Amino acid sequence: MRQNSTFQNLLGKISREEFFEQYWGKEFLFLKGIDRNNYLPISENELNSFFSNSRLSYPYITLFSKGKPLNFEEYRNRKMGINSTIVDIDKVFTLLQKGYSLTVNSLEQMEPNLAEFCHNLSHELKTKIWTNVYITPCERSGFPQHTDHHDVFALQLSGKKTWTIYPEKKDPLQITLEKGDFLYLPKNYPHEAKTGDSHSVHLTLGAEFATYSDLLYQLWKSVRSQSKFAKRLDPNNARLTPTEIENFQKMVMELMQENKLHDFKKSSQSVNVAQGPFTSNKRFHDWLSTEQLSNNQTLCKRKTVNWELKKKGKMIELQFEDKKIPFPIFLEEFLTSLCQEKPFKLKEINSKVGDYEAFKIAKLLLAEKFLEIKK
Repeated sequence: MRQNSTFQNLLGKISREEFFEQYWGKEFLFLKGIDRNNYLPISENELNSFFSNSRLSYPYITLFSKGKPLNFEEYRNRKMGINSTIVDIDKVFTLLQKGYSLTVNSLEQMEPNLAEFCHNLSHELKTKIWTNVYITPCERSGFPQHTDHHDVFALQLSGKKTWTIYPEKKDPLQITLEKGDFLYLPKNYPHEAKTGDSHSVHLTLGAEFATYSDLLYQLWKSVRSQSKFAKRLDPNNARLTPTEIENFQKMVMELMQENKLHDFKKSSQSVNVAQGPFTSNKRFHDWLSTEQLSNNQTLCKRKTVNWELKKKGKMIELQFEDKKIPFPIFLEEFLTSLCQEKPFKLKEINSKVGDYEAFKIAKLLLAEKFLEIKK
């Protein structure tokens, strides 16, 4: 699979292989911004634009103090109605100045650029990705020591924040994140964070990787409609009979064949990935440009797409993310040209494919978010 890695942008000098071998699910990882080109998926300007929206709502916007939520009535926008969930953004920032901490939950659902980032990262890591932004004034503590039931990737967007982490069988360790710094914590890793003489704005990426229990869930889904598993157990016996045990073990072993287990894992990952939203920040523009597509427009493959062309008899599949688009095998050369890294124009592609068919394929791949129109 050809790769342009969003995840590698997060890791900087640390390779993906090193991360999964040494840190993933095992140990924390702290990286200074300079070691990862200070890469951040959202800017201060984008956050400023976000907060200019007068219709932000609760619980996406939540205020806290010492880990406890502030009653929403304190910042509800009553001008929008007594039952409105719209927040009064002026009150929100007044309370922030008074020392309350502000959390923006699931920011990727409202910020298209961040949504695309999460979408790409989700497909790379085969798991659901979501985001929260935490804004904390000076000299404030966030949540008391706690653990999260998912992996955490923290990126410092502005100011600085000191994290205290609690490695197993080791003394607590303090790490101060400054703008551009990165911290990874596996799930269930105890931690707490607070600010000192500086404010803090940091982005947290949550990642919930598939587990063995997900395999069991996929196994259950696969058998619940099968008649042999719908066979009733004898209600007259409190315990399973030897025959029932033998039959059940035999049916389960048939399901536990290696190829089926691979399918269960893929299904678990696909479910996780599908839960992540993707909102284009150019949806109308993309649709209009696709409708008006011409030979002179410049196209390019979306940068973070991982793809593969796979031959299947008289067909060839373009596989990317969780999609498989079949084409006749004679289109292989033309498809390879569309997958190139450099921007191109359809008229520049040397192919025996006619204009009508070329436009049809290009429009399909634009709609499927494989290609994009370059300005």
